[in-house]
Amino acid sequence: MNKNLKLIGYPLFIFFITLVFAYYLFPSEKVASYIKVNLNKANPDLSIIINNIKPSFPPGLKLIDVSLYDKNDLLFKSEEIKIVPGLFSMAKKKKKFYFKSKAFGGVVKGNGFVSGDTSGGVVNIDADFKDILIDEIPAVQNFSGFHITGSVDGKVLYKNESKSGDTLNSFFNLTGCRVEFAPDFFKLEDGLIFDYIKGELSFSNRRLEIEKCDLNGPQVNGTITGSVIVNDPASMSILDINGTIGPEGSFLSNVGMGVPLGIFLKGKSGEKSIPFRIYGTFDKPGFSLN
Repeated sequence: MNKNLKLIGYPLFIFFITLVFAYYLFPSEKVASYIKVNLNKANPDLSIIINNIKPSFPPGLKLIDVSLYDKNDLLFKSEEIKIVPGLFSMAKKKKKFYFKSKAFGGVVKGNGFVSGDTSGGVVNIDADFKDILIDEIPAVQNFSGFHITGSVDGKVLYKNESKSGDTLNSFFNLTGCRVEFAPDFFKLEDGLIFDYIKGELSFSNRRLEIEKCDLNGPQVNGTITGSVIVNDPASMSILDINGTIGPEGSFLSNVGMGVPLGIFLKGKSGEKSIPFRIYGTFDKPGFSLN
């Protein structure tokens, strides 16, 4: 019995010691450098800071304290990202991977694949996100020029090709939302409150397309479509947004629109709405009732 225990115990002990040394001697700096170099090759505007990288089980990598930047603008920050390769795809040209991340108070998880080399290949990502606190995302606050709070769930489909560039599609549901506008845009001291904002977005060639967006709240209900031409800086991005709102209570008087409501109201069967347009730039937006 003792001999059998030794035959089993010694290999297990050696295996355990090997795992311990592999964990503590893992070349995290070299792996981080490899990720940074190849990310920069794929998109020169992107840079990444990784505080630490550790091996994980199932076999994969755990990235600790990760920040992704577009030039000097923070796009994404995560406490931890776990990446696991699709083992059956490692020998194939199209390599698959799975990931899960803790970010902005919520969770982002999904899968993706890389095909070809970083200079002329394809990157696809399919991600679901849940309980993300939108006010913790600097890119949203900086890009919109408004202060937005709430929790958002949804999905992102991203594709990067050397020939066609970046394309992105997103489906989202923002709940418990408050939007605080600049004083010269809307004269609402406490901003607009929404029970939910549901929508679909797409992005390609610097053009953000609002495919559809439904808003529901105690002050207004409505729909939005349109586009934003994204410029650098973001404050100079060009707005071309149209929609309709069904104001509740004294909404128009609160925003300083001393106009007869009946002139703008349209609809049937008691359902009334006001068509509107937002134009100009984030820095100098314009608002009109059509």
